[in-house]
This record gives sequence, C-alpha cells and structure tokens, in this order.
Amino acid sequence: SEIHRAPQQQQQQQQQQQKPQDERKSAASFVWTSRPDAVDMDARADGKRAEAVAKLKRILETLPDGPQKAELLFRLSEMYWGKSRYMHLRAMQAWAGRLQKWHQDGSAGQEPTVDGEPEYAEARRYRDETIRLYEKILADYPAYDRNDEVLYNLGSSLYDAGEKKAGVARY
Repeated sequence: SEIHRAPQQQQQQQQQQQKPQDERKSAASFVWTSRPDAVDMDARADGKRAEAVAKLKRILETLPDGPQKAELLFRLSEMYWGKSRYMHLRAMQAWAGRLQKWHQDGSAGQEPTVDGEPEYAEARRYRDETIRLYEKILADYPAYDRNDEVLYNLGSSLYDAGEKKAGVARY
C-alpha cells in the first residue's frame, strides 16, 4: 500500500500545480518583517558617499582649472544629489512615523509636517549645493563635454525645488 501512495501523491501534486490561476481561493499575501539586525543598505551607501565626497574635496583643492576639475565637480555634485535624496527619504520616514503617532494619539494638536523634520532641511541644503555646483560648472567650464548632462540635471533639480520655470528653461 505504501508503494501505491507515492504515485497517487505525485499525481495529486501535479494536478494542483496545473490548476489555472483563477481557481485560487484567495489573493496572495505578503508579510513584511523588518529585521533590526539587518544592515541598512541606504545608511551604508551614505557612509561610502561621505568618504567619496571627502576624497573628491581633497583632490579638487590640488587641481588647476581645466577639464579634469570640471569632471570632479560634476561627480561631487552627483554625490550631493544622492545625499539630498537620501536625506529626503529619511525625512519622509521620520515624518511618516510622527504622523502615525499623531493619528494614534487622536490627532490632537498640530498635524506634523515634513518641513519640521531636521533631515528635510539637510536635504534642501544638499540640493541647493548641488544646484550651485551645476551652475559653477556651466559658468566656469563652458567647454566641458558633459554640459548637456549638467544642464539636464540642473533643470531637474530646479524643477524639483519648486522653481519650475527656471527648471524648464534649463532643459
């Protein structure tokens, strides 16, 4: 009887696997579990970004004006843009937590805003520095071969900063 069960079980499994998707009893469900011991990849990337920024700044101090300096300024601006995005994400996470707590506490008092998060102010500072560097590259290095990218990124950054007309003009 044991010998006959194995083929029957295999046959049942094959039949279940061959059922069309619309015969499912319920939708798929996913459970999000956070692991406190897991490495925060964004934080690690931010640490590496900080190291790269420090190295770029040291190198930039030693370089004369020229195409190489323009390239490193562009790379630095991209690092600042990444830092700005990371800090913006952190601000949104902090704000979401405070907003949830505010709702749980009965929505008493003033509703939290993302503008009140320190990370949000830091994100804006990095965004503004990114814009400043883009403008410096365009002004000081008009023959830089990646100025098309600089213009596009400047336009995007200005647009994201709420300066829509100036951003569109740079595209």
